[in-house]
Amino acid sequence: MQTNYNIWYIRREDDVHIDESAVWFFEGNVNTKNEFDDTAKKVIPVTKYRKLKILQMKDLPQFSDKQFVKDSDGNDAVLFTSKDFGDVSTEEELRLFLNIELAKDKTRTPIPEQQ
Repeated sequence: MQTNYNIWYIRREDDVHIDESAVWFFEGNVNTKNEFDDTAKKVIPVTKYRKLKILQMKDLPQFSDKQFVKDSDGNDAVLFTSKDFGDVSTEEELRLFLNIELAKDKTRTPIPEQQ
């Protein structure tokens, strides 16, 4: 299985520094499914990474020391703060930190874009 993350929200302490961020983690696989191609106006096979499920707190033991928050659908998101990622001010810096966190999962492989 492969895994990836999506940032749910970012809260800034001021106009520059990121104070906290909640992140969903997903599990999925690369597979091929038939999809409609608007350009060709026909159904063609498309191979890509597809998310299968949102990982919940019980699925993420590497984050057992972190706080989790629930979204409106009841899904768990990991709450990271500046105590975790340090002094960052851009989403790119936050993503570098999250790529390292994603690599800590010993049972899943990060998607190539997040390695």
